[in-house]
Amino acid sequence: MPPPAPAPRPRNVDEAFAGFDAPSREVEPQAGAVDIRTVRSAAAPPSGKDAKGKDGRDKTKDKDTKPDQPSHPSRIWVQVATGRDKSALTFDWRRIARDAPALFKGMRPHVTGWGQSNRLLAGPFASQKEANAFLAALRKAGISGGFIWTSPAGQAVDTLGAK
Repeated sequence: MPPPAPAPRPRNVDEAFAGFDAPSREVEPQAGAVDIRTVRSAAAPPSGKDAKGKDGRDKTKDKDTKPDQPSHPSRIWVQVATGRDKSALTFDWRRIARDAPALFKGMRPHVTGWGQSNRLLAGPFASQKEANAFLAALRKAGISGGFIWTSPAGQAVDTLGAK
């Protein structure tokens, strides 16, 4: 019977990765593929003779205009309930507002999707401090379970059809 093979000697990290080289920065596209290095972004301002539109006006002069605001900016809310059925959320809003009418005076309920459910929201509030004050007043009125939630930019938050 032959003697057993010796155990492989442990290697350090430098030895383990010694055969690897840094990747090349210049990658050439394969034949027939689009060379993305030559594609201009739609957001990139045109230059040279392309800077003038068909009407002859310089496209680069419109840089001073403000970019469009997102249709649903990030805002601060207080979530007061959740549920799948929006009509049930309308009922919840009325019940909660009836328990603290002065606190909800002039407010309209808002709703946004949350997985397979919906968030019932009060707000929006101008600052975290305002939202904290509203939440403290809710708790003082005996309404618990609410918390502050900030909607991410682009998150649709709609007014719920309650009065």
